[in-house]
Amino acid sequence: MIKLYWPFRRALTITGKFSLLTGVSVALAAVAVELMLFRGSSHILFEQAESHLTTEANIASMILVEEIDNLSSDAVFLSNLHSVLSVLGETSTDSPQGHQNSHDKTHLVDLLVHFARSKPNYYKVRVIGVKNGGEEILAIERHGDAVYLMPGYELQNKRHRPFYQQSLRLEAGGVYLSDITLNREFGDVSQPYTPVMRASSPVYIDGELYGLIVISMAFKPVFQRIIASSPKHYSMYLTNSQGDILVNPDGSLNFAFEFDEDSSISERVPEKLWTMEATAAGGVQHFDNNQDTWLLQMVRAQFDSRSNDRFVGVFLLASEQAMLDESISLLNRNLFYLSLLVLVSMIIVGAWTRRILNPLKDVIKASDALANGDNSVSLPEMRRDEIGDLARAFEAMRRELKKKEFAVLQNQTKAMLSAKKAALGDIASGMAHEINSPIQAIQLSAERLTRKMEKGTLGEKDLVSLNKISASVSRVSGIINSLSKISRNSHNEDFQHCQVAVFITDASDLVEEKCKVNGIDFSVEYLEETDKVVIDCQRLHLAQVIVNLLNNACDAVSECDEKWIRIQISQSEQQVIIRVMDSGPGIPAKIRERIFDPMFTTKEIGKGTGLGLSISQTIIRGHGGVIRVDAQCPNTCFILTLDKEHNND
Repeated sequence: MIKLYWPFRRALTITGKFSLLTGVSVALAAVAVELMLFRGSSHILFEQAESHLTTEANIASMILVEEIDNLSSDAVFLSNLHSVLSVLGETSTDSPQGHQNSHDKTHLVDLLVHFARSKPNYYKVRVIGVKNGGEEILAIERHGDAVYLMPGYELQNKRHRPFYQQSLRLEAGGVYLSDITLNREFGDVSQPYTPVMRASSPVYIDGELYGLIVISMAFKPVFQRIIASSPKHYSMYLTNSQGDILVNPDGSLNFAFEFDEDSSISERVPEKLWTMEATAAGGVQHFDNNQDTWLLQMVRAQFDSRSNDRFVGVFLLASEQAMLDESISLLNRNLFYLSLLVLVSMIIVGAWTRRILNPLKDVIKASDALANGDNSVSLPEMRRDEIGDLARAFEAMRRELKKKEFAVLQNQTKAMLSAKKAALGDIASGMAHEINSPIQAIQLSAERLTRKMEKGTLGEKDLVSLNKISASVSRVSGIINSLSKISRNSHNEDFQHCQVAVFITDASDLVEEKCKVNGIDFSVEYLEETDKVVIDCQRLHLAQVIVNLLNNACDAVSECDEKWIRIQISQSEQQVIIRVMDSGPGIPAKIRERIFDPMFTTKEIGKGTGLGLSISQTIIRGHGGVIRVDAQCPNTCFILTLDKEHNND
């Protein structure tokens, strides 16, 4: 392995190594994130799929509402046209100009023809008189792209139609919207089948109702637009207010109720899932059908502000398995594109790095030669850029190298000795003890997950353990940084406002798993609403002090018949008092005198309990507080007293 690996490593250029390192690092990070999402967050994928189902249903509803709102606005607009008022006024039997309306009528026909041409979905525009008992005065009709005036013999009386009767009750500016039904002529469904909604707006002249403007809008293009925008693995149903199907996925039940056929949505979806109460509750509904679990999102496209019972029902169904498969497929595609992006990035980084490093070849050669004891290789000292500066500096270094070699060796020896002393000092300050606690937490959580994996009982709740492992790893890093600050006597740095409950929770979360495993009853009690009290502190430092005390307590009660640990927080006007108690018999007086001495321990080697009490005392003193043993307590009790406001002096 070594013989094969070493020549390969030496054969790589700096450009190659840099590119490979960059690409591999990015790739590993990306793959790790993707795998974590895939293995640990399948429920997130499913939640995203449910959210997408809801979004699609809402989009379909908004399309319907937008089209219907535009239809209503257009009906009101036409009802206020001067030409409409003139024609209806002149057509009235009691109008003195009843025989002089030819010019106004011609002008109105031109306006309505141009209007209908600008609205491809408008199937028919009619002017209906009220004074003449509901007779159509004129009608504009569309056939394909052609828009024309209907001949007089095709005009009908509409006084018995529901939209006519309902419109008579409207005030000026009002609109009556019919349900979406198949268009009928002379009482029969017309061919080809055309689903329409009628918008009827009254025309008032001097406060008196003279007629109606009625627009029939063809909804087939709107339905096609909605279905086309819906993903293929979704099943789209549209219904009227009574649950009769207007549109279904294969079209076999479209408007079947018009021909007295049973086409209710209740035959496909349990009625309890699309009632008013279920719709008001919102969210995606689940039900079983044909040995599969289905998801349903139902949205009511309300189009009549005067009645909650008038709407178009949007039903979007999807198989639970199909949605999950689609989400996983999307995740796999993302992984592929991410891998492709990493590869392209490696190529770009390699090419750019090679271009940048090319001028350094002479310096690299001189460096290699110098490493082999050869000082004869020339350098590009005449260049007038950064490479020239580097070359001149390198040459100066090379000239001074022999002169300084002995001094450098001496300095290196001193530096090594200083490093060893510093390392010993860090070890003496309790680093190994301090990082042991989060490592134990990682081990306990990992063992628990392993047992559950062997039993096949892993579930979503176990994500908490994974999060604890991640948090513990982060805490190890934080512990090292904290110890570094302590060793540099940096207690006055990074003091921030923090709730007492925050660092107490940080510590208790870390030790809680250990207590559960060892059958220890653990609790935290906040007196006088101290969980909301804010103090100036170094959150990580105080959390580690609490962790150390809790770990000591766990070890102390491990052999007791009654095992419990309590944290009790109280306050005075200026201070917060934290008591960490356990069911142990207390600490003997002789040990209490030395318990805060550096490196003093009563435990066996290898059984570290976290941050040493000597460093705990250093941290508390750095906060201007006091830590002591309560000698009056029948059990073991440590008392921490902290000022609410930290004095930087």
